[in-house]
Amino acid sequence: MIVADRPYQTGDLVRMGDAYGEVVQIGLRSTKILTGSGVLVTVPNSEIMNRFTYNANAGVPECMVTATLGVPRGTDSDLLLSLGREIAVASPYTHLGHQVEVELDERGPSRRLMSLMIRAYACDHRHESRMQTDLLRRAKHEFYSLGLLKAQEVSNEDSGRGVSE
Repeated sequence: MIVADRPYQTGDLVRMGDAYGEVVQIGLRSTKILTGSGVLVTVPNSEIMNRFTYNANAGVPECMVTATLGVPRGTDSDLLLSLGREIAVASPYTHLGHQVEVELDERGPSRRLMSLMIRAYACDHRHESRMQTDLLRRAKHEFYSLGLLKAQEVSNEDSGRGVSE
């Protein structure tokens, strides 16, 4: 069924149950996934047929990357959205042929923070974690340099979220 249906192929970035990583081998009885930490996970194909499989890139090298930061409520929304776009476009991992999305969300558990989500496509799914780190690093640097964030604004009472997720 996996060979006929082809929900993923070698090289795809997938989530199967608790395993998330690159498909490195598809066999008759199992599929092998290499996680970002270098762990090889073998998933029996019988389990794949009975569960959801999430494919981040479906046969193409690009994949969407999301970076989420906690920013103080009351910060200028237009400034945050503009900075988020600039940060995504400036990353060397961003595939500029795809749309960049930046959103604010105030529904989180913290009364002091709202979430800024930056979504952009990586040129290659193998750079997913590097791109996420780059987006978070650039955002923190910009927000600290503009005085939008201060180290003391981040505390454990914010549900463990801190400045970035």
